[in-house]
Amino acid sequence: MSLLSVVTLLLACGFLGSLAKQVDRNSTQVFTVEYHSDHKYVHNRITNQTFVLYQRGTPKPQPASPRDLFFEVPLNGIGVKSLSALPFIEMFGLRDRIAYVGWAHSAPSSCIQRLYRDRKISSFPQDFLYSMNTVDDYPTFGESSFEEKTIRTQLSEDSDVQESAEWLRFYATFFNLEEKAAVIARDMMHNYHCIKERAATNAKYPKPVIAWTGVFERNGETYIEISMTPYKVNLTTDAGATMIDIDSIHATQKNNSRTTYGYAAVDLQRMAEGSLSFTDMEPTNVYHPERTASLFAYKIADAREVLKDVDILIDETSHDLGRFGRLTFGRSLTAENVLNFYRLNESDTQLNFIKNKAIFREDRSSGWGTYATAMPDAALEDVVNVVHPGFNQFHWMRNVYSDQEVIGVRSTSCEDPEAKLANPATICHEPNGFVIGSPRQLPLQ
Repeated sequence: MSLLSVVTLLLACGFLGSLAKQVDRNSTQVFTVEYHSDHKYVHNRITNQTFVLYQRGTPKPQPASPRDLFFEVPLNGIGVKSLSALPFIEMFGLRDRIAYVGWAHSAPSSCIQRLYRDRKISSFPQDFLYSMNTVDDYPTFGESSFEEKTIRTQLSEDSDVQESAEWLRFYATFFNLEEKAAVIARDMMHNYHCIKERAATNAKYPKPVIAWTGVFERNGETYIEISMTPYKVNLTTDAGATMIDIDSIHATQKNNSRTTYGYAAVDLQRMAEGSLSFTDMEPTNVYHPERTASLFAYKIADAREVLKDVDILIDETSHDLGRFGRLTFGRSLTAENVLNFYRLNESDTQLNFIKNKAIFREDRSSGWGTYATAMPDAALEDVVNVVHPGFNQFHWMRNVYSDQEVIGVRSTSCEDPEAKLANPATICHEPNGFVIGSPRQLPLQ
């Protein structure tokens, strides 16, 4: 099979579409577009790739640079390894064009699981997204040809909220769906700001302090990690709360001759690939404020000191059998389970998040890691619910002290694999009574 590696994809069979959907020529944080009569130049500012997208059936344009990557658009079919791109494809209603999904059997989408069950999608353990144009029995991946057809993306929590919405519009250029993407992104961000304004009208003072934390093991040591990624900072402040004071923690750690490990969220992928070790994440293993670190780790013995000012804890510890034992695997984690991660217990009532039973996890339903960055309004709604209990229903989060049912992802939950993915966010009403956004279905499963 001839493999075209592409980060977003689709083309309805036999449908050429219209290339010149010149919705917005302006630059964004993520990309720029330059339109011509039968092709367009798309430059990814984040990865510094330039794509020449020419209308299917027209001659291939001359390259402006030897590094330009060429694609006939709309694209035909694709494989998706980076699940962070999956929501955008589903929001365009293009699931039927997906040939491969990395870990399809466990993807946090009931419709992807159904397509995998029905053998319409296969698992495909390769990086990035791929567009398949012809048919061989087995795809081969020469490094040079692979790179020629790779559309790299860098959507992660190191992106801010606005950047996340712009990735949707970036992907749309490969399918001539700029107009549709502009409407979706506009509605999503309008809804986001409406939810933010509603939260502001119910602001609490002093603002509660939130810590997004997890526990992990590395080289025989157990650490507590605090996430300060731009996306989470946006969600926290826009929900009416404030982030834990990392500089204050660092000063305390330094005074006590303890080490703070700082690194960026993008380093996690390098760690997973084995190209970066924990001790390599910063040159000196010590946090320096001028660096762009967004994740910070401390020895678990320091947990009480590190978390002493936290009012709300959002635990992101991996639900992992090997790490935390058979009793916590395959069922929802309880407050006792979570406190055990941090070497804490219910008697530690000097900690506000224990005294006020304000510990949350993102596992009410699967998919926070995949869908929350693509749907910022729904993600914000969950964090507002954390700060203002009862604001609305949770989508991905739950309070571990509650008996709230955990929703599993099952292929049988998908009624129509060809349906567009619905944003689960509730339509936000402005104070004057107008509705922001388009009608949406609930819930996302």
